[in-house]
Amino acid sequence: MQICDRILGSDLRAEILFPDYYTNNTPLRKRWEEILIASNMYGNSQEYVSLHDPIQVTTLSGQTLYAHLLSKLETLGPVHEVKKSMSITLENCKPFASVMIRGRSLKLVFRLDHKITSPRIFSHARVADKSFDHTILLESRSDMDAEVLKWLGEAYQNSK
Repeated sequence: MQICDRILGSDLRAEILFPDYYTNNTPLRKRWEEILIASNMYGNSQEYVSLHDPIQVTTLSGQTLYAHLLSKLETLGPVHEVKKSMSITLENCKPFASVMIRGRSLKLVFRLDHKITSPRIFSHARVADKSFDHTILLESRSDMDAEVLKWLGEAYQNSK
């Protein structure tokens, strides 16, 4: 029995909400299963990693910004990329940043051991006793200036 069939069953409401699923289109059924697995609706606690490359589904300007960010990060030392379903985690020994490519911009989240107050940071969250996640939006190459590279360098050093 398919995962989707167990969750959706033969409920008429499910057929109305998900009409494409019931067309017996096999690739579409597999994609629905990927979505349901990703949303953890059937109780699997495994981490979901998509088969789709998050870089390939973005616009060219998002890709070029990401490539520019990686070239800047290479000056800090070796950076390992872990591609996930919706983001790319950047690691040294431990994760130090996460990138979401959003069309023509990058949403960059990096972790530091102190809170930064800057108008460029549009959100921050305390994740542990001494750790804060900071989120910034990068819309052009000029947004990756010395200040951002200083923050990323500090996050990189903290991840050793």
